Amino acid sequence: MDVRRTPMRRCIACMTSYPKDELIRLTVKDEIIIRDGDKAADGRGYYICPRKACLEKVIRKKVFNRILRRNMNLNQIEEVIGNIVDTEVIDGKED
Repeated sequence: MDVRRTPMRRCIACMTSYPKDELIRLTVKDEIIIRDGDKAADGRGYYICPRKACLEKVIRKKVFNRILRRNMNLNQIEEVIGNIVDTEVIDGKED
């Protein structure tokens, strides 16, 4: 019997592990943060859960600057996260 485990990933904001399919993957390409909808882009991926509190924390606490160890463009981060908040926040998952 072939039982496959569900891949788990950790949210960069709340540090809680969730199944990979429930999270949003972001990656950095040419110093620009992009949303990886297919979850298959080259490079290191950063996962965040679709909760408004976590998305806001990424901006408020400058999480990308800390995990990437460099200063990212805050306006660009706010734009990417804002688009996710507008389209993908799951009802009932807000803190």
